[in-house]
Amino acid sequence: MRVESSGAIGAVPLKDPPGVLGAIVERTLRDLDPRAIAELPPRPGGVRPFAAALSGPGLGLIAEYKPRSPSRGAIRPDATPEAIARSYRPHAAAISCLVDGPHFGGSYVALRRVRAAAHQPVLAKGFFVSEIQVREAHRMGADAILLMASLLPPASLRRLLALATDLGLGALVEVHDPIELAEALSTDAAVIGVNSRDLTTLGIDLDRARRLLADVPSDRIRVAESGLDTPAAVDGVRPLADGVLVGTALMKAPDPARAIVDLGLSRCPQVKICGLRTPADARAAAGADLAGINRCPGYRRCVAPGEARAIIEALGDVRSVAVYMDRTPGDVLADADAIGAAMIQLHGRESLADCAAVAAHRPVIKALTAETLDRAADYAPHVAAFLVDGRAPGAGRRWDLAPLEARLRHGRLAGRPVFVAGGLRPESVADVIAAVGPAGVDVASGVERDGAIAPDRINAFVAAARGPRE
Repeated sequence: MRVESSGAIGAVPLKDPPGVLGAIVERTLRDLDPRAIAELPPRPGGVRPFAAALSGPGLGLIAEYKPRSPSRGAIRPDATPEAIARSYRPHAAAISCLVDGPHFGGSYVALRRVRAAAHQPVLAKGFFVSEIQVREAHRMGADAILLMASLLPPASLRRLLALATDLGLGALVEVHDPIELAEALSTDAAVIGVNSRDLTTLGIDLDRARRLLADVPSDRIRVAESGLDTPAAVDGVRPLADGVLVGTALMKAPDPARAIVDLGLSRCPQVKICGLRTPADARAAAGADLAGINRCPGYRRCVAPGEARAIIEALGDVRSVAVYMDRTPGDVLADADAIGAAMIQLHGRESLADCAAVAAHRPVIKALTAETLDRAADYAPHVAAFLVDGRAPGAGRRWDLAPLEARLRHGRLAGRPVFVAGGLRPESVADVIAAVGPAGVDVASGVERDGAIAPDRINAFVAAARGPRE
């Protein structure tokens, strides 16, 4: 059933929204004040393209600044918009900012602060039921707005979409069921968001969301929303979506940037520096995401247990990866416990059973070669990521990436993130990333000078891998 919007100036005809949403809309309509538009400050700069930001390779993340929610209360009361935006900046395609104050703790002041701290387009996430709000969003610096098909009948949806387009704003048109999807598809909406949350029960139904996403035509940009708080949930929508919107899972995480990486949503390739041999090497690798410590006897970069422990203690926030080759699962796990390694890299000819036994206790990166890529699907259930090298892993030589490039989908192989290794250098890593699009890059000899870790080479490698994307 549809109701008129209480005669509020600038409002449009609305649907009769369910549950608490109806109360929110009524409060929003009462608060509309067209006179306030004239008093708004000038817009801070031009509009950043929203749809284009989600059109790049891989699954684009819309990372959300969300101080509170009606169901959870305060999510991260100590967070500042700038700090959250900086943590999202290297990884996200766009940033969403709540602008509803009473229920979500949002505001346009926060949106402006987020936008000033990031280069991404910023989506104003609120309850848009009037032209006044669209104009306000434009003046206050939003690059896109959320339009909910659960609130707006098709005519009203078209009206607000047309105004947003005239102002240069993008729009995320959100749907919850097949009827709303059909209504959204009857408009010119470029970006369709499928929300897995039921507005009446507030429950999450990812299966329903996946069915709806599959019905969105390929000429629209498809965004999955809500319930994407685990890697498995993200992987479930990855083949069907161009982007995902994640809020609470990131805001409640101790380290939001790390949470993005762990969910497999970073557009910035992870950097793994391998072959650290001293605590000084560890400190030099502070800009990386992961650091490899060689525990393979007989190899030049292998370090003793005490040295490995000292290196790991000096790593700070960089995640440690202990590298083993053809050792029993019990031996690997005992050694990893002794040195305090966070992750394990199996770099030899370990069996599926060996890999599964280790993975039951610690995340595993399994090394493959250009000639063993076909085994990825077998290992995938037991690994957090793959590392792919040439025929002679660890030799530091470039190899033909064509077989890997043909198999990669959004930086993943058999559904798992892929690190590329083999002859990478600060001078070449950007070209490899552009050509292959891996989830991460791994380097050892490329950041050495005269056989030792060179801090300036590490800095140059990290900057080349990440710099253009920040």
